[in-house]
Amino acid sequence: MNNLFALWDKNNDPLLIDIIQNIYLSKLFPIPDNLIPIASRTIDEQKIVNKTDYQENEEEDLSDSVIDAWDLALSSPFSQIKQYAIYLSDESKFGTHQGVKGLEFPRVMVILDDEESRGNSFSYDKLFGSKEPTDADKKNIKDGKETNTDKTRRLFYVACSRAEKSLAIVAYTDFPEIVKKNAIDYGWFNENEITIYKK
Repeated sequence: MNNLFALWDKNNDPLLIDIIQNIYLSKLFPIPDNLIPIASRTIDEQKIVNKTDYQENEEEDLSDSVIDAWDLALSSPFSQIKQYAIYLSDESKFGTHQGVKGLEFPRVMVILDDEESRGNSFSYDKLFGSKEPTDADKKNIKDGKETNTDKTRRLFYVACSRAEKSLAIVAYTDFPEIVKKNAIDYGWFNENEITIYKK
């Protein structure tokens, strides 16, 4: 136990991998089977892994990709576990656009970033006209079916309508001028409410 707690000496914030490997060596607690290959590494083996660039490799088998995912997760400092637990218990100040449905807050900031989103069910670039509809979107429009843009419009409404007093929207896009123009043309915002920041 003392050896484990020493990882936090002098206000250190140990990595999760260091904690797992310490527990494995001391046999203080059982380690889940899927973490044994990681926990049992020598110091030299871990140094090699720490230098590895985790790029997707189509030839990589499933077990390697699972271990790579664990390596990435376990490279986080212990202090992030508390924040992660807060997020999972819905006590965080942050939430997904879908996850905040039904909630209200005095001030809300909505982040729009298609590049960081997972999947392709929603597209703020399409909603704001900075990206052309796909052939599938055009076919759905022609057939009178729901489009990606329809879903995104509803999601945008959900996220924005959480604000009781003030709302700020940050949109990451390659075409800020188009987004600004369309946001004004749609009647969603006035020109003096939109500021473009460039790198």
